[in-house]
Amino acid sequence: MSGMSGMGQSGVGPSGQGSQPSQQTEQKYDLIQRVRQLVYTLKESLATEQKYDLIQRVRQLVYTLKESLANVMKVSAHNIQHNSLIDSGLKTSEESEIRFDKALEDFFSICNQIELHLKTILECAIQARDSHLYLPFTINKSDSIETNPNMPTDSLSYNQYLMTIKGQVNFAKTIHDMLVEGSKRITQTDLPINPIISATTPTQNN
Repeated sequence: MSGMSGMGQSGVGPSGQGSQPSQQTEQKYDLIQRVRQLVYTLKESLATEQKYDLIQRVRQLVYTLKESLANVMKVSAHNIQHNSLIDSGLKTSEESEIRFDKALEDFFSICNQIELHLKTILECAIQARDSHLYLPFTINKSDSIETNPNMPTDSLSYNQYLMTIKGQVNFAKTIHDMLVEGSKRITQTDLPINPIISATTPTQNN
């Protein structure tokens, strides 16, 4: 019996040792999958940031504009040659193979996109200038200043920045409401007489 028990124990040992490498392999596989998922997420986030980069978008549109302008010149030259052949009697068809208005429309469409992006960039630059003028503090993108020790001591956390902006907006709204109320009172015909002014004004004797 003792021999059989010894054989049973010796048979269990290798199977238990064999299961450990398989578990380690599965853990490594799961780790690799997590790393791949993280890399994919980072790539997606970078692609999203580049998508909304206005300056990079304008650069791409300028390159596209050059190609569109070259296409307009090519189409116009083709149409001029086509019309000259018709005037010379060498061709009877008056329909051109390439439409000049379509190429010109694409060119102006790209110009409009560039103009729109440049206006947006200018507006962002004006807002950034005003922000530095009326709020001369360094803005920390993290929730607290302690997370970034390299930030200056007079910097604001992002939450503090939002609260400051909300306070400025509320103050501007209050001033706006006061001006609107004052303009309404001025335009009224039956304005109430100030009691202080009426008391100091001398009465006329009939």
